[in-house]
Amino acid sequence: MSYKVVKERRRGRRVKVARWVLGPEDYDAAMEAHLKAEREARGYTTREPDAYLASEVPRWRRDAEDWVAHRDAVMEYALGVQNAVASGGAVPTLAEFKAGLPRIEWREE
Repeated sequence: MSYKVVKERRRGRRVKVARWVLGPEDYDAAMEAHLKAEREARGYTTREPDAYLASEVPRWRRDAEDWVAHRDAVMEYALGVQNAVASGGAVPTLAEFKAGLPRIEWREE
């Protein structure tokens, strides 16, 4: 989070006020934390599930395929939000952004 100086009217006078604002790094950190939590909930702690795309173990290969599709969906969502904001759209709160992040659906056997 960073701050920027904005001009406001207070008691009829324009004054400069420092306001904390969210930056792209805050949304990126939220996205990365989301991906990490979903990966770790499945038991992948030190390695990305996509490392198993060529695995001969069916579950690991399915997880890798599910992960790649999910990671792409998360990135498309985040870039969509970024593009909407850049085009003059409303800036979502961090809670709104997090609530909109896609959730993974792991396939079972």
